[in-house]
Amino acid sequence: MNIVLYTLASMVEVFLCLLSLAIVLRVLLPLLGFEEGVLLGLCIMLSEPVVAPVRALLSKSEFFQSSPMDFSYTVTILIILVINIFMPTASTFI
Repeated sequence: MNIVLYTLASMVEVFLCLLSLAIVLRVLLPLLGFEEGVLLGLCIMLSEPVVAPVRALLSKSEFFQSSPMDFSYTVTILIILVINIFMPTASTFI
């Protein structure tokens, strides 16, 4: 049973890490001049299913509607960090 929990916790940790990396690259690549490309397309494909619901929730707020910046990436990263804080680590199950 501990092996299963260890494997599951490890997979969730890796997934959240890759998702965070995809979101950060999605923000940074266009700023660095990479408007198109396979890497940016992959980052969009991986991060959009998570970022889109956050963006939809933020768009209901008056503050975020009038803001010229898209805070959905920042809020998504913060949610991922909170999940990482409260999720038991893989070493807990050894």
